[in-house]
Amino acid sequence: MASSRYRQALQILERWPRDMSKGEQRDIAVLIRKRIGETFKQGEQTVITDLQKCDKMLQSLENLCNDKHKNEINLKNPIYVGSLGLNYEAVHLGSSDDGLTRLSISEVNNETDDENKSFISRILNKKIMVKKSGKK
Repeated sequence: MASSRYRQALQILERWPRDMSKGEQRDIAVLIRKRIGETFKQGEQTVITDLQKCDKMLQSLENLCNDKHKNEINLKNPIYVGSLGLNYEAVHLGSSDDGLTRLSISEVNNETDDENKSFISRILNKKIMVKKSGKK
């Protein structure tokens, strides 16, 4: 019985995309591969003690891999994420390792000139300057 579940897990892993914009510490594909490796330590010979839990985990991964819930909702307008109203691509770029580096607060890096300051630091600095000058 474990052999069919093991093969199903391997099929899911083959289809699961690796997010190259994120390092191994932040990519969910790496975590899923690690967890499946821990679950099926002996491969097809692994003894599964809780078959229902294993089936539920595999079904959940299958649903995520196939975008089941995303495909169930047919939206005519693009999806905007969060309070900033950003589209998916902007959120993906902002959450990438490169995007997070660019968005980091420059004071952490002890940067003083505006050219080297991060985007967020420049915005925060402009807001402070506007409040000091009395502009709204």
